[in-house]
Amino acid sequence: MTVNDRYVLDVTSRPENLARIAEFIGNVTANFGMTEHESYYIQMAVDEAVTNIIEHAYQAQEGPIEVIAERRGEDLIITLRDQGRPFDPTLVTEPDIAAPLEKREIGGLGLYFMRRLMDQVDFRFDDEGWNELIMVRRRRAVSSHPSRHGHGITVVVPRGRLDASGSQYLEAELQNLANENLHRLVVDFQHVTYISSTGLRTLLLAVRRARRQQGDMKLCNLNPAVRKIFRMAGFDMILPLYDTEEQAVAAFG
Repeated sequence: MTVNDRYVLDVTSRPENLARIAEFIGNVTANFGMTEHESYYIQMAVDEAVTNIIEHAYQAQEGPIEVIAERRGEDLIITLRDQGRPFDPTLVTEPDIAAPLEKREIGGLGLYFMRRLMDQVDFRFDDEGWNELIMVRRRRAVSSHPSRHGHGITVVVPRGRLDASGSQYLEAELQNLANENLHRLVVDFQHVTYISSTGLRTLLLAVRRARRQQGDMKLCNLNPAVRKIFRMAGFDMILPLYDTEEQAVAAFG
């Protein structure tokens, strides 16, 4: 069911419904314009949460699960409702991910993954017997993921305005990728509505850094207004502009 920016899926607590829920979340995130990278994280968090409901709340008994996905501003809120045993998250200790094999606990990673992959995780219980798990994922000002069109190439996806404020997020992401020795970059501008001289400077510094490490940077999917700014500044002579990610990746040779 769809009402504006709200989607609802009703299933029962059968393990075979996990694939159906994953497909539902994938469609929702695609409709909300999220990247494949963001969608993967959200699907994984929801999968871990629903698995806990099936195994612990219902203890292999069949019961209803309601999955609600809604967008509020730039946030995606996932609410899971069930009528199983209430869950107390304070009883779950955070796993020691640095522990050696012989000291590793079996299980206990579900809540850890949910909290690491989502920006907010809250539990609520009402007087009518419903348990609610609310998870929030905020849209990233900049995200990055490996390109599906070429090995060893990372796609960077900024959003909104690359002005003095927005450019700082792009600069931080590009620096983080450099620290991880990822120097073959495609910057996808499909969600960028504006770029200022600060944004241009951020890209110039990043491409210099990449080329010093035998890497490079390509740009794609620029709207006409942003593309015109690149040409006015002569940046299209420094950073070739491509229509699609696939073309930009192919330019690496």
